[in-house]
Amino acid sequence: MITGIEQERILMKHLCGVWKPEWAHIWMAELWWKGNPGVFSDSYFVDCREKKLIYMKVQGMKREKRNEELCITLMPDGIRAVHNTEKTAEQTAKPVCWAGISAEEIRKHSRILGDHNTLHTGKDPLAGGFFLFEMIRQHFPGHSFCHIRFYHAVYASENFLVFCEEDKVYVYQKQHLCLIVFWR
Repeated sequence: MITGIEQERILMKHLCGVWKPEWAHIWMAELWWKGNPGVFSDSYFVDCREKKLIYMKVQGMKREKRNEELCITLMPDGIRAVHNTEKTAEQTAKPVCWAGISAEEIRKHSRILGDHNTLHTGKDPLAGGFFLFEMIRQHFPGHSFCHIRFYHAVYASENFLVFCEEDKVYVYQKQHLCLIVFWR
């Protein structure tokens, strides 16, 4: 029996399969996932568009109907957005501290997915968007939609701080907002 994490890894592996070496130092800007946990797809379709931004999408189909979808946007550093919030997460949410992620955990996850991006496999790897998505889904299960906006890298072996609201999670590391997760 396939678990929810394994189900999502199948989607991630499909996107890693169309990865191009020239994208090695382009960061993920956004990730969207929607699906039916526990309803497993029987076929997959991958779409990739490369312009100023790079859009990649995989759809899982069940009996020829869309069952799940994982989309990512890659954004080169030169056009990366800076995020400013009116109210900081510290002012509106209760913090929950998680331990840091080890470099070996990041590299192991990359090997499992077939992710060859050197940002995630090198000596001092950064946590990949798929790795962070998987951690979020493990710690906050039961949702059928997840949207993550990435603003700053999450480094290996450094603790990060998580602030939870009803439908959002803010992740900080060294006073930098790294990502915001929206779900329902």
